[in-house]
Amino acid sequence: MKTTHMSRIEMFKRVCTFGEKHGDLFNQSPVAREHLATLANVVNQLSEHAATRMWAARGGKSPRAAAQKELRQQLKAVVRTARILAAGAPGLEDRFRYPDQKSDQALVIAGRLFAREAEPYKDLFLSRSLPPTFIDDLKAAADRLEAALREDEESRSDRVDARLGTRDVMASGTAAVRQLDVIVRNQLHGDPAALEGWERARRVAPQARASATTGGEATSEAAPAPEKPAETGVTS
Repeated sequence: MKTTHMSRIEMFKRVCTFGEKHGDLFNQSPVAREHLATLANVVNQLSEHAATRMWAARGGKSPRAAAQKELRQQLKAVVRTARILAAGAPGLEDRFRYPDQKSDQALVIAGRLFAREAEPYKDLFLSRSLPPTFIDDLKAAADRLEAALREDEESRSDRVDARLGTRDVMASGTAAVRQLDVIVRNQLHGDPAALEGWERARRVAPQARASATTGGEATSEAAPAPEKPAETGVTS
């Protein structure tokens, strides 16, 4: 998850803590309680999304790489052996050529093809010290890589879903903070100390520092802009 998103989540948590600390303040406003409840739900959902994305990012990569390496090694062993055997069995080398395409799917196809083509020549391959189970090993390695490819695709889909979910939930939390900002500012109009506490709670400092150092304008990850209370014409 992006650092800016994490900073915003921390801000959401601080706002929720502020709401718990000033329960008497928010009890006066059913609308404020509703938005606080929304924000608490947002924090829970974002935590779940973050866990899902971490799990998805880890899944598929290591199993796929291991399965890919294993199948490549087995294919190369068959290719090397076929080249030697071709001296006494013309045309054998042509049956066992390492795939030109570098895709994992090409490796899977080659593994299954090699296994089928090797059956009539099994004894010849065994005479050059390939494992007795090399045909079954090829099939199993091809199956493992294909399964890893499916898992990788599912993980990629999970990451996309989690990213889209994060964006929607983040927008919901930002909207809740904007609503709360108006209510809190109106209710704390005469309490500068409490209002300063609210300002600290809703501030997203890391993004503000990034904007300052790059000289750019604040992005959508910046803290919601405070809204000024409407002019009432009444002085305090």
